[in-house]
Amino acid sequence: MNGHSSAWQRGILRWRYLVVMLLLLFLAFFLVMRGVNSDKADVEAAYAQSYRELLLTQEAYNALSAELDQVGSSSYIENVARQNFSFLWEGELRFEITNPENLNGYTYEEMQILQEERKLK
Repeated sequence: MNGHSSAWQRGILRWRYLVVMLLLLFLAFFLVMRGVNSDKADVEAAYAQSYRELLLTQEAYNALSAELDQVGSSSYIENVARQNFSFLWEGELRFEITNPENLNGYTYEEMQILQEERKLK
């Protein structure tokens, strides 16, 4: 019976060993998965940022392409000359507004007060 008892004890020890090993494997698995989920969130954030940058780059590309299509045309050259070099055709007059607040007869602060009064009515 002594031989039978020691075999039974070895079987119990094997089961305990197996249970402990399985618990350790599950623990390792969950720790690794937690790290993977964290890495996944970082990758998703980087992807979202890259996508936003792609959209901005595409908008800039489209704007530059549209401008490039116009470069060399007489209207484009005239527009650049007017904006950057104060170009005027013969007989044209140039008006420069040095104090835009006076166009309305009110200063900026007075306009803000008037707009607030209109909102209250």
